[in-house]
Amino acid sequence: MNSPSERGSVRQEILSENPVTPKPAASIIVTRLGEHGPEVLMMRRHKGTAFAPGAVVYPGGKLHEADQSPSLARHFAESVPQDGLNHYRVAAIREAFEETGLLLALDEAGEWVDPARQIALARELRAAVESEPARFGEMLEREHLKLPLSALDFYAHWVTPQPLPRRYDTHFFWVAAPPGQVIAADGREAVSAAWVAPAQVLSDNAEGTPFLMLPTRLTLERLAASFGRDEAANLDGEPPMKITPTVVVIDGDVFVEIPEEAGYGVTRVPRTDMAEHLAGMLPD
Repeated sequence: MNSPSERGSVRQEILSENPVTPKPAASIIVTRLGEHGPEVLMMRRHKGTAFAPGAVVYPGGKLHEADQSPSLARHFAESVPQDGLNHYRVAAIREAFEETGLLLALDEAGEWVDPARQIALARELRAAVESEPARFGEMLEREHLKLPLSALDFYAHWVTPQPLPRRYDTHFFWVAAPPGQVIAADGREAVSAAWVAPAQVLSDNAEGTPFLMLPTRLTLERLAASFGRDEAANLDGEPPMKITPTVVVIDGDVFVEIPEEAGYGVTRVPRTDMAEHLAGMLPD
């Protein structure tokens, strides 16, 4: 679709003739109050991964069949959310365990798993869970653990743009970190994991490194602006808008656009990194 822009330029929307169906996925934004202020758990993806190589991201990944097993319900703590998203919450918790060792689970006394036990379980089982996600439910059964699903607030909902070859329909959740747990990258999908100040990550990104995908950047900006207030967890009672950015070309440059009503304070962002994924679709 071609249309004149406000500057008299031509805006062309880029669409695939055979768009890929987005795969369901979950991501988790874990925050804590560090020694020098608010921090968020971030990890750097391996440069050899097929999706977002080298990007700094939140823990997360694809939804697996095991995340939807009815047998997991007996491992849910009380006050289970009724929004139909609990299988995504399970996936987010499982992925955090696989990729960083963080264990968002409650023990028999209803308390967060203590650091010593978390470290031991991560050392013993995280690789096995990564290879076979059903092992996560087996661990919950063996260890008598419960998943505090109500602690995970639905924070954002992003879908990869239509013309890209790898697409995900990702539900982002926010949770406050359990005290004292120790994180470490799995060394496979994630080459590093750390607690970082959102403002520092954004400042570094503005200087050219690290690479942040648009949902990561915009949610970090929102977190940086709202830490310490209820808005940080999107607690206004309304589910977040489902956002599928539109890819456009204006004067030969690639941009992505999102609706103003999404509330991120930006509607158009330059994305030169997308050009390599759009071979054959861009105008000459």
